[in-house]
Amino acid sequence: MNMNVKKMKALWLAPYPLNRIRNIPVKYRQRGEHPCTWIVTLSDALSRLPEVELHIITQRSNIAAPFHCFQDNIHFHFLKTGSTLPFLPIGYSWILPYDVFTGFKKDRKMLLKKIREINPDIIHVHGTETPYAISAVESGYPHLISLQGIISRLVELNPSYRNKKLAMLEKEVIRRGENFVAKTDFIQRLVQEMNPTAIIYPIDNIVNPAFFRVSRNGIAQKRIVFAGSISPAKGAKETLLAFAEFSNEFPDYQLDLIGGGSPQYISELKAVASTYNISDKIHWHGFITHQQMAEVFSKAKILVFPSQMDTSPNIVAEAMVSGLPVIATRVGGIPDMISHNQTGYLIEKPDHRLIYAALKTVLENDDLYRQISEKARSTARLRFSEAYNVEKVLTAYQEILQRNIVKPC
Repeated sequence: MNMNVKKMKALWLAPYPLNRIRNIPVKYRQRGEHPCTWIVTLSDALSRLPEVELHIITQRSNIAAPFHCFQDNIHFHFLKTGSTLPFLPIGYSWILPYDVFTGFKKDRKMLLKKIREINPDIIHVHGTETPYAISAVESGYPHLISLQGIISRLVELNPSYRNKKLAMLEKEVIRRGENFVAKTDFIQRLVQEMNPTAIIYPIDNIVNPAFFRVSRNGIAQKRIVFAGSISPAKGAKETLLAFAEFSNEFPDYQLDLIGGGSPQYISELKAVASTYNISDKIHWHGFITHQQMAEVFSKAKILVFPSQMDTSPNIVAEAMVSGLPVIATRVGGIPDMISHNQTGYLIEKPDHRLIYAALKTVLENDDLYRQISEKARSTARLRFSEAYNVEKVLTAYQEILQRNIVKPC
């Protein structure tokens, strides 16, 4: 091996979870946060490659000061954001979204300064719902933008001021951006509609190795799992109502609710559970690690994911890799992941009666259940594997760099 070969300096702009950083050198306010498993898993994989020098910039409002650290062969750069207003020392308010109102002006300036300081060969952005993507486009550096949630579709369900402004910013990013990762055909079509000249790379998220180790050879327990945000958009209440009806016929079943949500909404769901006399059958897990999630999947019977809109939900991929049958809605990019009655079971909308009927159909038909489990597992273990998708990411980086030989000053 030639030790003089220059490493590719890849800079990510991504919401990396702070709770994975050891020995944080500044004070910060602890809070529940999304584990962002797709970001953690891919960054771990790239950090092990000798030809890549990986940097990650993350903006956070709950740290006392910006800091840099080097951990597990990754350079982390945490920038403090959201402190412009003196009466909001821990971040911008959702009620008074000053950052959104200004188009993230301060954050974009901060990001551009740090980007030029690092001077990467290529920038890889994860998500379009933050100032990360527009900053990468404005920087002039070669860039690749991975689309996760599509705000311009979510705004149809929640037309708040914040979402409307973010949707406008997202459309600007898609129109001005050059290279995109599309995890499903749904995302690819959306990008091509807004930017016909965009170069699109079909690359899936990598599923954490913990789910590849799941063994479902034993007898599954009578446990139904709902995982994701505990929110109206993900169909949490519809799942609860479906379980209440299902529980009348199948009283031995339990329901696992995994993920975070607003205290007010969770209280509302607990009141519903109490009304239907099923509180003792429901387990509230909150955010858990992928190892803990894999353990739940190894024992569960089925996953219910009746989202109103999703592009490429990681939890569906994780369940499929585990061989856990999935009931999900036919929305967004989900039909690009699941073939109905083959690798999962699709319903037309997040309705508790449809969820209940789907639970009965899949759980009462042993042959269908076994077929879905086996086909989902065999298909997903290639599609969402580390080796398969890391190679695709590296190829994308190299092709983009070949088209952008001259880097900005």
